[in-house]
Amino acid sequence: MRKINATGAKAYASTTVLFLQDDGTLKPISIELHVPNPDGDSFDPVTTTYSPASEGVDASIWRLAKAYVVVNDACYHQLVSHWYEFH
Repeated sequence: MRKINATGAKAYASTTVLFLQDDGTLKPISIELHVPNPDGDSFDPVTTTYSPASEGVDASIWRLAKAYVVVNDACYHQLVSHWYEFH
């Protein structure tokens, strides 16, 4: 991740807390995005936590955080379901 983040692109590791609702659906209630510490790998990653918002800039940031989670989930799916299958 450090190599990717050294370019103009950014990649984040994510942790999501989900709530199981009465109707059986999962609702995200917190998302943590992690990037490598700029001081080196011997330090903890830099973590920012986001919570749901419905208006303004906070709502846009919440949607962006959810998008990073979806990208990470899709990449994991591709790696585990497809790449490992052939190697």
